[in-house]
Amino acid sequence: MNIEHKIIFSNKTNPLSESIIYSLEKLRLEANNIDISTFPIQETYYFSNLKTNTYLIFTTYLENELVAACYIKNTYNSLYIDQLFVKKEYQNSPYHFGSNLLKYILNHKQLIEKYLNTSFTYSYLEPNNKTKNFYQSLGYQEKENLMRKHL
Repeated sequence: MNIEHKIIFSNKTNPLSESIIYSLEKLRLEANNIDISTFPIQETYYFSNLKTNTYLIFTTYLENELVAACYIKNTYNSLYIDQLFVKKEYQNSPYHFGSNLLKYILNHKQLIEKYLNTSFTYSYLEPNNKTKNFYQSLGYQEKENLMRKHL
């Protein structure tokens, strides 16, 4: 089984191609049970935002198939996990793609700090009712409607 993590750098001077953004957003929408036949991918908030703003994107591939991704940026002066999503068929699988990708990201804190030109003491993310326990199991604690982890 070949599992590989990749990091994609995106900013105004080095924008992502539309095909990469389309693949990422298609996966994100489908992972969240959004029917892409009724919701145009090119009209999502992230489709345009990934082209114009600074993001680090961490991805996971299983046998060269994109199965998980995470959008990271500097928000709240923290390493902010903006979006973390796993292909529907691999959610709750024994591969633990979501938790392994998040652990991989947190283990690359120095690279993220260098790219975003800042240092972080905390990581934040916004949970929903289904993900709160998952993030708590990874060391995040609820703080003012966000989840926070000391790095």
